[in-house]
Amino acid sequence: MSLNDLLTALRGPSGLGPPPGVALAAVAGCEYLPPKKVSRADLQALRDLLPALPDDLRDGLVAVNRMRLRWPGGQIQLQAIKALVDALVRHVAHPTQDPLLREGLLPLACTSHRGHYVHTCARFVEGSYELVLALDTKRWTLPFRLEEYLALAIRCAGAPLWPLLVAEDARRELGLTGSFEALEREVAGLLVATSPGVDWHAELAQAVAGRAWMRPERPGKGRLLVDGGAPMSSEMIAAHLILGHPVPAGVLNFYRQLDGTVLSWRRDGLFADSRISGYMDLFWRKESLVAKYLGDSRLNGRPEGKYRVLVYGEYPTFIDMASLDLYPLYHWNYSERSLHRIRLTFDEYMLRFMRCGAVQRWERLFADGFAADTPVQQDILRAVRTVCLDQELESFLAPTARADRRAVAAAL
Repeated sequence: MSLNDLLTALRGPSGLGPPPGVALAAVAGCEYLPPKKVSRADLQALRDLLPALPDDLRDGLVAVNRMRLRWPGGQIQLQAIKALVDALVRHVAHPTQDPLLREGLLPLACTSHRGHYVHTCARFVEGSYELVLALDTKRWTLPFRLEEYLALAIRCAGAPLWPLLVAEDARRELGLTGSFEALEREVAGLLVATSPGVDWHAELAQAVAGRAWMRPERPGKGRLLVDGGAPMSSEMIAAHLILGHPVPAGVLNFYRQLDGTVLSWRRDGLFADSRISGYMDLFWRKESLVAKYLGDSRLNGRPEGKYRVLVYGEYPTFIDMASLDLYPLYHWNYSERSLHRIRLTFDEYMLRFMRCGAVQRWERLFADGFAADTPVQQDILRAVRTVCLDQELESFLAPTARADRRAVAAAL
């Protein structure tokens, strides 16, 4: 596909009609800022400063001057000719300041990810040019031209670091196991507005609206904090896919809507004080945070580094990161200093977390090792009955209840 064909497709009747073979150009939420006209003075200055600039690259830069495509969390922004001219003028005056220009690399586009700047540059080679990826101090040659770069970037919805999957040397050095095709498929499924899964915004809103005592306008009922957190950007999702971190679809669906959620309230002796861990803490931190609760102890003979804190609070919930296919959840029992498996999936856990307002110790009703007829369990059941709406009680307890829990639920 030529650059002109690509730009013509982008100017399609819908404003951003997908070019042939560009799967993600029409992803919901994409903003398209068309190229800006280049002044004659800037174009002449570019020719004067870079007499070796290949004609096709110059024409391409003019065609996409300051063009920008932005998706939720990802973007493609091409360098403006005027910005290039200004950088080259500064380089002439101070030739040691810009490390890329000092190396003979002409910056064309730049993205950043968690403090790491990823530059796409051009290097002149015998009357032509090649694209070079610059990540920190690393340099890799990219096997395509400017129009191919732009088309592939659109296919990945501007996901950061995507060129690493195309540069074979980069993949080998960084130990990346993903493929470009796999990235495209995964990002496509995650960024489209019709992505299947629970509507967590609606669930949280319903949980708060249905319980008068959780509403802020009810004074004198104890402090209230209900915070849904900020949506996780598609940049974080795409970076994880690129870097090879497998994350279950249900977990991704939750965090792409609510990246960290807090429920904190007090009422008539009942309370909640729970915070769901942010996505970056859960999946990106190298060190485990369970030491806050466990000190130097080990969990069932396994190193604490296998676990992360999914929910912070007086009664934390851990998630086992070693079991990538299941991500089992565990309740921490302070008195026994032991873990108890919670027999709920991630979605089942989060739905109940919201519907019972995260009332203290609710997860024990679904954890192994707690007898249903003890006074403590009866107290928890009464607390859940107090905070849950009547029509929700049966669904709250029944879907995953074992025989002993069904008997207790019937007694309610």
